[in-house]
Amino acid sequence: MSRFVQFLLVSIMLAPSGAKAAQATCIENKAALLELDFMSFDQDFEGGWRAVADTPGCKPEAVKLIEAYQQQRTDLSDGMKHTLRVHQAQLHAELGHNEAAIALFRQSYKPDEQDRSGWNPYMDATIAFIKKDKPKLVDAIARLKAVPRPEGFDPRDAEGNPIEVPWPPNLTIVESYLRCFDMNYVEVNVEGQCPRPKNDETAD
Repeated sequence: MSRFVQFLLVSIMLAPSGAKAAQATCIENKAALLELDFMSFDQDFEGGWRAVADTPGCKPEAVKLIEAYQQQRTDLSDGMKHTLRVHQAQLHAELGHNEAAIALFRQSYKPDEQDRSGWNPYMDATIAFIKKDKPKLVDAIARLKAVPRPEGFDPRDAEGNPIEVPWPPNLTIVESYLRCFDMNYVEVNVEGQCPRPKNDETAD
């Protein structure tokens, strides 16, 4: 064996794996991230846990970061915890951790009397899509479509101008689940591989 070949073999064995190299750069200052207020941690699309999740190979670390944030912070409202739980579930689903995702999605259901926007049918549809249960998906979509628009629903922008907001929320998403039923969660929700219907933004 030549010295050059020996050098290559040694270099390959000593080089860090792609996963380990990626993981080493996922979170530079975890303590600082855990000290962020809720809006900075969860709603900043270029910071907080999202910056970690958007780094190649770092979604598993983003899941752990959200869990650590919920455990450390005692100032989170029930609504904040609900939002974090859903985002953690979505990351699990993107990673293909279906059982963990479904368990968290199920924890996010609202009491029926408080569900005025069809959140529970949306969760039913998401779980049915992950489990590849088409009858339950079709049923959930029908129930979501039947959610009535609240009286006085008048969305406006920051300057007070009326804006068009689709009703019910998340209908486009769940219809994409049915339209692209054979795809997986990350393809439909993240990678955008599910095409929109022709001449319309939503499926009939």
